[in-house]
Amino acid sequence: MNLTAACKPRQSVFDRSRRDVVLNIDDLLKDRIHPDQFFDENFITSGMQTLLDKVFERLEGRSNQASTFLLSEMV
Repeated sequence: MNLTAACKPRQSVFDRSRRDVVLNIDDLLKDRIHPDQFFDENFITSGMQTLLDKVFERLEGRSNQASTFLLSEMV
């Protein structure tokens, strides 16, 4: 299987007007973007999945564990 067959880039990747658009998770909290839009435009890494799982477990009252996450920006 070649790369083109394995990876299907979303159409917005080719939209020049969106090249400088960055969707931040903070935009979800401030109702600037719809959750579907955020998750359609972002790749969920394993670290991000863990963070989301733990945060929502805590917010939904399914966990009493107080976790600390060190977040870093990859440059």
